[in-house]
Amino acid sequence: MLILDKLRSYENFTKTEIQVAQALLGIGTKIIDYSVRMLAEESYVSPATVVRLCVKLGYDGYEDFKEAFVNEQEYINRQFGKIDVNFPFEEDDSTTATALKLSELYKDTIEDTMSLFSYGMMNKIISLMARKRTIHIFSSGTALSVAESFKEKMQKIGKAVYITENQRYSLYDAVNLYNDDMAIIISYSGETKDMLDIARFCKKRHVSIVAITSFGDNTLSSLSDYVIHISTKENMFSNLGNFSTQISIFFILDLIYAEYFKLDYRKNYEKKKSITSLLESKRYSDNPIIQDETLFQDEAEE
Repeated sequence: MLILDKLRSYENFTKTEIQVAQALLGIGTKIIDYSVRMLAEESYVSPATVVRLCVKLGYDGYEDFKEAFVNEQEYINRQFGKIDVNFPFEEDDSTTATALKLSELYKDTIEDTMSLFSYGMMNKIISLMARKRTIHIFSSGTALSVAESFKEKMQKIGKAVYITENQRYSLYDAVNLYNDDMAIIISYSGETKDMLDIARFCKKRHVSIVAITSFGDNTLSSLSDYVIHISTKENMFSNLGNFSTQISIFFILDLIYAEYFKLDYRKNYEKKKSITSLLESKRYSDNPIIQDETLFQDEAEE
């Protein structure tokens, strides 16, 4: 849930805390220039009341809350392109118009995903993956088909990745993981019950969790060791096809694969080439454009 939604709900707020929430909603990103005392004066409450509300919202204190609130406001106000992610094409669009709109949506989504990205977080995740025996991906719906592509790539370089599509069996898988395994849990809302149950099982078994989820606070993020945010412009139900969400997840998983591959670039390339040559030996084409070339030509000649 976004901080804005929490402030608007007034859930479990005292009367004075509601006054602070109303002030925050009116101030918006200008809060960056406010000290806790200034906000207290604006709200006609004590500084202690401001701090108490920040803690109630899940933050260590006022400065921690302020940073998160400003970041959220800036993301919400940031726009990439003019394509409506929920309705990227219209009933009477020509094929050309639809193609152009979808291509713009792809570009906009990648830019949006990049704007949320933490390179430091990614480096930590890749380092963790290198130390873990297996990777287990948990999700539901169309995200599973995207994850299958990631699984195939990783297996071609010798890294074990497991996906269980049956939700009940996924719970059994989570219960049987060990601390030398790693879990990637994909959930747009971060509130899907089965995914939260899996996350809780993983935590009990000291299994590292990487969440791929929407921007803002949600339960999955709070249960995870590492969080990667996906583009969060799409409605959960009122859309034409979850285009933006799938593109964002696909991009993130491809980036994880690429970064892992780079840990031992030449070894992984040779391993992929060896495995695909063995298991896909019947693939053939006389098209010179797609015929294979040796990547490390100098070494091949030696």
